Amino acid sequence: MLDVKTGLAWQRAGSDISSVRQLQRWLQEINQKKVSGYDGWRLPTIEEALSLVGRGKGKHGSYIHPCFDPKQGYIYTADRRKPGGFWFVDIRQARVFWASGTFAGGFERLCRVEYTPLPGEVNTSSSRN
Repeated sequence: MLDVKTGLAWQRAGSDISSVRQLQRWLQEINQKKVSGYDGWRLPTIEEALSLVGRGKGKHGSYIHPCFDPKQGYIYTADRRKPGGFWFVDIRQARVFWASGTFAGGFERLCRVEYTPLPGEVNTSSSRN
């Protein structure tokens, strides 16, 4: 899925991996296989994950656009919490939380840069329709 506001391509669904090591192996495999014809897949930043959050709840009870699989209630990010833990976006509550230790629930939705929008075109707000 291509987000023309951010220039990011997103996985429609993602994975349900519950350990950092499994995630690293899966991410390496995705990039080696060039899933969808591309490499460069990665976890999003908090801001990038928030760009998927819409203004209101959809029919599946989440704030994510209906073109995405609603089964995954969380999007884990590349951002880390110090002294330990992981930041994630809860798409059912449209909020950012952190989890200590391993990925709780382990929902990863990868993204990659498709293109860089021109200055003034980037929309990093969390409001999308």
